[in-house]
Amino acid sequence: MRILILVLVLAGRVHAEPLKISDRHAQPPVADGDLTDWAGAKFQTIICGRAQAAEVALAHDATNLYLAYRITHSSPLHNRGQDAQHHFKEGAAVDLMLGPACEKPTTPQTGDLRLLLVPTQPKPVAMLYRQVWPEALPEDRVEFRSPVRTVTFDSVREMPEVTVVFHKTPTGYVCEARVPYRALGITPRAGQTMRGDLGILLANDGGLLTSQRCNLFNQLATTVSDIPTEAELTPAGWGEFVWD
Repeated sequence: MRILILVLVLAGRVHAEPLKISDRHAQPPVADGDLTDWAGAKFQTIICGRAQAAEVALAHDATNLYLAYRITHSSPLHNRGQDAQHHFKEGAAVDLMLGPACEKPTTPQTGDLRLLLVPTQPKPVAMLYRQVWPEALPEDRVEFRSPVRTVTFDSVREMPEVTVVFHKTPTGYVCEARVPYRALGITPRAGQTMRGDLGILLANDGGLLTSQRCNLFNQLATTVSDIPTEAELTPAGWGEFVWD
């Protein structure tokens, strides 16, 4: 057991159990920022440092993926929202990473994606990042640069078809979203396994910059001081998502 724990820590994955995406065909949740209709859902805990910072859960019906984040960290619910391609640098946000099943992924593959949900004003936005995407349009291509390296994405674009709501609570805030499968280019079925992760980005006290990154599976993806590293997809650290 101690050897297994050590291997998981070295791989950057402490949460080892697959995340089950519950079947909600009969009564899908409404993406309105009120999580009472998620009663009975199994929420997973995201740890920042040594403290619980959020709980997350996923559900699905025939055409949509549903996301629920309950953030209990004291960081402000604010994102500057000045640069659509770099919202992950500008304060609070939440993450979904998803990709096809692959035994030993070492680099991003076709279909790997990051969906960033951002509490911009006057309304939240959803940004979809695809590092490898043969179907991408030339105008969607983006390079993320630093003095030491560059990471290229085939596509970075806003996804208006995603419904996303942020709502303040007495202990923090929640984010709830409805994501059509067609927006992600996937057609999952019951029992299907994919790779993925769920994460949160915390804002600094002024609410102008991202001060901390924390994920359910990938415990090593914490950098907030290098744009290419913050942008790139790291499927080797993702876990398993299973559709009930």
